[in-house]
Amino acid sequence: DIIRLFVPHFYFGCEADDRMLSVAFNRKLSPVGKPLKPVLGSDIGHWDVIDATSILAEAYGLVEAGLITRDDFRALTWTNPVELHLRGAWERVREII
Repeated sequence: DIIRLFVPHFYFGCEADDRMLSVAFNRKLSPVGKPLKPVLGSDIGHWDVIDATSILAEAYGLVEAGLITRDDFRALTWTNPVELHLRGAWERVREII
């Protein structure tokens, strides 16, 4: 019941430079064998962001470092945010894409 109640319904915001978000995708570390649903949270408002256009590239660095896969990156930046915000309409969106 825990898996059914929590895994599909909880999303977690993560910053672009947070290497620990790779743990959320690691099925081997998950006690239920399923990834969590991290969502890319923007660093744009942070004092240390000089160029706002660099945030997505910085997040992709996790793929380049081998910490997450390209599919994980897509989930982080597209699939999970769309699921979170569209909930009931998600099946219609999946038909379009």
